Amino acid sequence: MIDDRLKNVIVEVAGGSVEPSEVVEGRKLREELGFDSVALVDLIVALEATFGIYVDPLEVDLTKVFESTTTLREFLQDKKGRG
Repeated sequence: MIDDRLKNVIVEVAGGSVEPSEVVEGRKLREELGFDSVALVDLIVALEATFGIYVDPLEVDLTKVFESTTTLREFLQDKKGRG
């Protein structure tokens, strides 16, 4: 299940092009929600600020992490679990 904070960040970064009801488990960020590379960078910055994490592009495969709402949720759960 997609966390409300994650859903809100995705909707906010999308700038009105995505409705909260569209942000459900398994949605593809690029293909289905319309995120381009600039929006994905904005999403990384917003996630870091909202969740107090650091997304190190040298440590994670950004293509896989930001593939879908599910892979993003799993990444955040893992980051929060590691503190």
